[in-house]
Amino acid sequence: STIPAAGRGAFATRHISEGSVISVSPLLLFHRKHFVMEYGDGSQNQQLATNYCLGHPQSTLLFFPYAPLVGLINHDSKSPNAEIRWFKKSGEDNSDMFERKFSANPNTSKKVDFMIEYVATRDMKPGEEIFMDYGQEWEHAWKEHEEHWIPQEDAADYVTHSS
Repeated sequence: STIPAAGRGAFATRHISEGSVISVSPLLLFHRKHFVMEYGDGSQNQQLATNYCLGHPQSTLLFFPYAPLVGLINHDSKSPNAEIRWFKKSGEDNSDMFERKFSANPNTSKKVDFMIEYVATRDMKPGEEIFMDYGQEWEHAWKEHEEHWIPQEDAADYVTHSS
């Protein structure tokens, strides 16, 4: 990524016109409790995978996008060039989608009920990094994490997967 310490990023490999679909992603539906880790001392924490999920804070459901490379699209609230929208088949009316009953159990759900599209909000040149605005809540949580995070004692010895 062009953002320091952001890791990898997603980059345009060709000219992308405003309004063009960059990628389509099916969404797996999970109950929020499936992302809770419980420790022997009774404490709990959320799994890292929740950072890649979409959902309302008051909902028990989370959507996990599972398309190649879309997890590499980084946050930029100042100049995003992509956004997410609901995938809609030509002529399909999905205005009742949130009133339907869905299973949050991947063992009983037999099909993909939801899909999203990543769409260019402006023209992009080849080599340009693709960014989305993750929202103020995410940005606030990230800043709080940076302020309070303390690296482990052996952090200097850590070897990344790309080293």
